[in-house]
Amino acid sequence: MAVYYILIPAEVSSNLARHDGQRYQFSDQSGTDLFESYTQSRAKGFGREAKRRIMIGTYVLSSGYYDAYYKQAQTVRTKLINEFNDALEQYDFLIGPVAPNAAFKIGENADDPSKCTWSI
Repeated sequence: MAVYYILIPAEVSSNLARHDGQRYQFSDQSGTDLFESYTQSRAKGFGREAKRRIMIGTYVLSSGYYDAYYKQAQTVRTKLINEFNDALEQYDFLIGPVAPNAAFKIGENADDPSKCTWSI
C-alpha cells in the first residue's frame, strides 16, 4: 500500500499536468485569456480526490523528495514484479485474497485515504 500511495499520485500528477482544458476533457471557456482558461478548467474539471493526488504526486516528484520516496518506491515495485515473475515460473497461477478485509459500508472510512481508494 505504501508503494501504491507513492507511485500512483506521482503518475497521476505527471499525466494530468498535460491537461489544459483546451484539447480534451472538460473545458471552461469563460476565462478572459488562455492562462485563466487553463486554471478554471483545472479547478472545475478535477474533483477533490484528483486534486489531492496531484498535490501528493507533485510533492513526491519534487527534487528534494524524489530519491527519498519515488525512487525507493520504484525499487520496491520492481522487486515485487520480480517475485511474482519468479513464482509464476514455478506455478501456473496464484491464489490469494484480493483485499485485506471485508468490504466497508458505503461512506465508512471515506475520510481515511489509507483505508479506501475513493472518496465521497
